[in-house]
Amino acid sequence: MELTNDVKKTLIERKLMGFKVKSYELHLDMLAVQAVGDEAGVVELQKRIDALAAAYKAVEGELNANTEPKLQRDLEWLLANLDSLNVRKLTADVIDAGTLNANLVTIRSDLTSGYIQLDGSGMIVNNGSFNTFTVDLNGNVVMTSATIQSSTGYPKVVMNPLGDLFGAYLDGNNYLEIQPSYSPTGSPTMYWVAGGSTAGELYAETGVFLFNVIARELTLRTEIQGNIVMQPEVGYSVILPSLFSTIMADTGLPLLATMAQIGNSTSAVGNHNHGIPSGTQLLDADGVTTHTFVSSGGHSHIQT
Repeated sequence: MELTNDVKKTLIERKLMGFKVKSYELHLDMLAVQAVGDEAGVVELQKRIDALAAAYKAVEGELNANTEPKLQRDLEWLLANLDSLNVRKLTADVIDAGTLNANLVTIRSDLTSGYIQLDGSGMIVNNGSFNTFTVDLNGNVVMTSATIQSSTGYPKVVMNPLGDLFGAYLDGNNYLEIQPSYSPTGSPTMYWVAGGSTAGELYAETGVFLFNVIARELTLRTEIQGNIVMQPEVGYSVILPSLFSTIMADTGLPLLATMAQIGNSTSAVGNHNHGIPSGTQLLDADGVTTHTFVSSGGHSHIQT
């Protein structure tokens, strides 16, 4: 009957153990003959030790010859049949794989604070306190504390929760920003920057909505058609702080200077007939006398 590999292995291991015991005995004998200066005894013992070492090596080779094929077969079976029944936890520095089925397992990378997780429902990035990024299988994405920009260069659009809430940049000196807090009111503010300098600010204070234009004129106009209408709520007014600071475009004069004032005479005007042609005959109230109507020439009026 042929011995199995396991029996052969056991017998060989016992033989090797016997070699180790015999080697120990020979080394003790070597110490004894060396102590008495028996040079011939030393030579003889060294031959016996060398022969024992050669025999040990031969038997050890026999053990490897019987062990390695079985180990190879065991590894081949194990690698072909690994599944969740015999693998509960795997620790490795690198895993090379063609496909990882994340619908059956959870892949999780635990970091110093937080983790990244990929599973059958999607992907999660957590900073240790809350999810900073999630995406589900429908492509729905939620990002928190994220900076999003359309480009690393210009022009670009940027959404940044730590700086400007929103910005549209032609370049580094010309852009539009929405910032979360305008000092000292704490109101969200829209900034217009041109040539590196703030050109306008739009923000709210208590009871007031402000649009400040800085170091340039403000023009309100319509193209092609359309009126400019300022219409306050009933009971409220359009307030001009000073008519002297309101300039008429056609005369270049302050609005107040073009208006009539009490005690002043208006400029002289041409003929005026109140709609009655000059020379018209008018009948007096007595029903008999007639009067000839003559239009007025240049004249002025004193304002009262």
